[in-house]
Amino acid sequence: MNRLLLTPAALAGSILAGSAMAGPTLTFDLDQISASSIVSGSAGTVTLTQVSSTKVDVLVEISPLLLINTGGPHTPFAFNAGLAGLTVNFVTPAGGTYPSGKGTATFTYNSAGGSNTPYGTFTDAIDSDAKNGSGAAFKGGTLEFTVELAGGLDTTDFGANAGGFYFSADVSNGADTGAVAAKGPGVCIADCGGPGPGGDPVPEPATALLFGSALLGLGLFKRRRRT
Repeated sequence: MNRLLLTPAALAGSILAGSAMAGPTLTFDLDQISASSIVSGSAGTVTLTQVSSTKVDVLVEISPLLLINTGGPHTPFAFNAGLAGLTVNFVTPAGGTYPSGKGTATFTYNSAGGSNTPYGTFTDAIDSDAKNGSGAAFKGGTLEFTVELAGGLDTTDFGANAGGFYFSADVSNGADTGAVAAKGPGVCIADCGGPGPGGDPVPEPATALLFGSALLGLGLFKRRRRT
């Protein structure tokens, strides 16, 4: 009977090739607020989670504030990736479409970026075709979308603009409008390779377990050959 025998290097390589390194899960506090009448303390958070070696999930939680589209120097949500060829798919609201007070509206990805005064310009933006004002706002409280790049994308690929701001949103509390932003770096809350904020990516637990099992199997294989 013919058996396929793998060298230790080949076996380890085949296991690692099938498992992706997990980028750190990072959270950013939207605590930069353009006007105290909008909200005090914090307007919410932005969380980046590695989905695969090519995809990152972006979760924006701003409840009870509303995401709005006042136009001009403002955009509903903005971030900095600055990479050509990004694909954005909306999770919440599904497909980017949501009911507004002035009819159905849709979020779309704008690779040309956008700005939110007073937090400057950003390389990437999420626009909306909703009409201006709180009456046409997105009231869901949670915006979630995935960002994908065929050549590979990591949570640490999201950076700061010239003013040090990572994310920004155009918001309303139902009466007053303004902008909020997160000034990083983000705090690592999972898959951290070191103490404190940031941290290097570490292997997923399943990857470490498989690799350990492979080494154990190789040891038994060598012992059997000697016997």
